Amino acid sequence: MSASSSVLHCVFKGCPNVRLSFTDKCAFHKSRSKCCVQDCPNMVYARNRCVRHGGKKTCQVQGCGGNVRGGDWCTKHGGHIVKRYCTTEGCTKQAHAQQKCVSHGGGRYCRAPGCSQHIRVGGFCNQHQPSKSPPSSPTSTSTCVWWESVLHALYVSSGAEDLVDDDDLTWVDDFTAMFV
Repeated sequence: MSASSSVLHCVFKGCPNVRLSFTDKCAFHKSRSKCCVQDCPNMVYARNRCVRHGGKKTCQVQGCGGNVRGGDWCTKHGGHIVKRYCTTEGCTKQAHAQQKCVSHGGGRYCRAPGCSQHIRVGGFCNQHQPSKSPPSSPTSTSTCVWWESVLHALYVSSGAEDLVDDDDLTWVDDFTAMFV
């Protein structure tokens, strides 16, 4: 018998991972339960049962055993999740914000002043994303630019720009001068 054939795999059906030493499950499945039906290798979906053994609700149509997809019915009998579509005439794309698709103005825009690009992460487009950490040299020009972008993003997102006069912003120039 070779060493590879003595490796014990996770108890869940189709899982190729090696089981942990203290359980019959792998690291991914260690906190998941098995179906309560005897000899069933499937993972619990709900009510201590897998989907096959009643863990998921079934269609309300008499004699149909299909799983519910939307409302109380399976896909054969009208169960579906209602998707909203763009209200622009002739457009068949899914709507996002303001009942429109991204192409017709339904997306959200970058918070950087004057930028009309769509946001990607954290309210900014790819071009205006503040980096996660400042550049390595504390006296470099790129560090100054990085801090300016961080301060500006915080300033704009706080809504304070309507409350502060331009004369009160001299501290930003003083702060920037420390790095130049």
